Amino acid sequence: MSQQFEILRIPLEVWHPSFWLRRKLLQIAMDHVHSPEETRKLADPDIVWHFPQTTLSYCRTCRPPLNGFVSADQWPPHSPSQGGPLAKTCDCHPVGASGRTCNQTTGQCPCKDGVTGITCNRCAKGYQQSRSPIAPCIKIPRMVDVPKRVVGRQDKCGACPSARKRVNLNKFCKRDYVVQASVLSREAAGSWIKFTIHVMQVFKQGSAKVHRGTQFLWVSVSHLACKCPKIKVKQTYLILSKDVRQPERPGLTADDRSIVIEWKDDWARRMRRYQRRQRKGKC
Repeated sequence: MSQQFEILRIPLEVWHPSFWLRRKLLQIAMDHVHSPEETRKLADPDIVWHFPQTTLSYCRTCRPPLNGFVSADQWPPHSPSQGGPLAKTCDCHPVGASGRTCNQTTGQCPCKDGVTGITCNRCAKGYQQSRSPIAPCIKIPRMVDVPKRVVGRQDKCGACPSARKRVNLNKFCKRDYVVQASVLSREAAGSWIKFTIHVMQVFKQGSAKVHRGTQFLWVSVSHLACKCPKIKVKQTYLILSKDVRQPERPGLTADDRSIVIEWKDDWARRMRRYQRRQRKGKC
């Protein structure tokens, strides 16, 4: 049998002009309302209460377009005339939170990786703030002990050829991907160093299918010991490299044949020119 509803008439003294009145909004079975106190509980303009005639279940949702919650220890909410708590807005942080809707009971917002707090407004323990709106909190880099056997080989490394710092159309064409990226953090992973980078511009994708945003860049410890390539955290680089992907190392890879040089604004215009030549088949 379908449930029956009747419309409750709200007394004038508890009426609020911001009531969101629509059909079946304030529906109630009259035999469940026995006192003015219960009537006043319905006067909150931001809470929708439904009282089915059979079960007296409480359905509470925020009035659109609000995103809010009612704390469990403050339930049921009171009307403004009683001075009690009302529904609270979520106030999820626009950068730290991954969404605007919070838990309807606790008010906890959905946080991005490394972010904590009920509104996702601070970095968790072991994380530090970055400049990236996509990954606002990154792991604090650990000091990496380069094995002595690798350090001992530094004398045999030699400096990277000066040609590595020069970029021309030929080198642009021979590399699989060309990007502008800022280095956010680094951490050791066996014989590799995993850099977290934020790709700001993609000048060439190739088979790598590089996209803008946060991803990993892998460089072997031995190549870093020889400073080939030379990469520092919190620096922005122009990176030209081959795509050598391995299942155990998701992301991009750079080696001693890669070109990694500090970014300067003049690179953007030159890379766009190389892009146009590539599209014309001049690579």
